[in-house]
Amino acid sequence: MPPSDLDQEVIGTWTLLEYSSEPFDGKGPTIHPMGADARGILTYTSDGYMTVNVMPTVGNKIKQSIHDGVMYTSRYWIDKKQPDGKAGVMCHEVQMACPAELEGTVLKRQVMVSEGRLRLTSLRFVDLEGLMVKPELVWERISRP
Repeated sequence: MPPSDLDQEVIGTWTLLEYSSEPFDGKGPTIHPMGADARGILTYTSDGYMTVNVMPTVGNKIKQSIHDGVMYTSRYWIDKKQPDGKAGVMCHEVQMACPAELEGTVLKRQVMVSEGRLRLTSLRFVDLEGLMVKPELVWERISRP
């Protein structure tokens, strides 16, 4: 099957603009798990591999532990592509990771690309220290092969 527009649109390197989580009930404030100015780099290659690093800015994080930050590399593919070619389900088959419990998992997120921005949103709510939230990361393109 030939690559879709979305397959081509994600290839390149992206910088993190925002990492936020909305509460399950929609009544609480938006949470920034690694601080409002978390930083990150995400790269998708044309041969189906990706790498991501997301870290809090020192001193601007909610949680204080050695596991602050997420880094992993994986194979990736996009499922359930929308007819407009701008959205689908991004799948990351994690091979190496910190935290190590991500290794061997397949992470799935709604992916949308528009106007030089890539949006990855969790498909389900997750437990963030006792609060059910839906994480979302917004990235801006910094290079294209």
